[in-house]
Amino acid sequence: MRLTVYPDNHVSACSNIQDPANVFFFSREFYKVIRITLKNHTENSMDIDRRKHVRIPTQLIIQYSDQRLFFTEFLCNLSLGGICIEASKPLEPGTKLIVSISTQPAVKAEAIVAWSKKSKKNRFKHEIGIRFVELPQNQKSQIADIITSIYWEMNPTH
Repeated sequence: MRLTVYPDNHVSACSNIQDPANVFFFSREFYKVIRITLKNHTENSMDIDRRKHVRIPTQLIIQYSDQRLFFTEFLCNLSLGGICIEASKPLEPGTKLIVSISTQPAVKAEAIVAWSKKSKKNRFKHEIGIRFVELPQNQKSQIADIITSIYWEMNPTH
């Protein structure tokens, strides 16, 4: 990958130097955050400190299962370390899940419930923090691409 830093603090990245259509631009600060997040994630893949990851608010649909029941909810936010959902029913911390984020292609991963609490926004819902378990590099890249895409949708002028 070739990175170019511009005087206005923007960075361009090109994964295939032969194809200029693969170039995308982002702020230097966003590049630093993604770089640090990926470094921390690969160094601490077994013990992820969720505060080290960039969290992007989103309303993507997620489907998940605890091996007994199947649920469909909306994400509150997404990071390389995990997700936060707003759910109708609480889940116990430590519950193992299979999650599928409705993107093209879908991101499917093993995860574990880190925490669960009543939602402050909606008294009928529960906020649930879910941590990804040992994501392979291709899934980390897929999630990083989703985060980048959402970031650009939220900040079209950058």
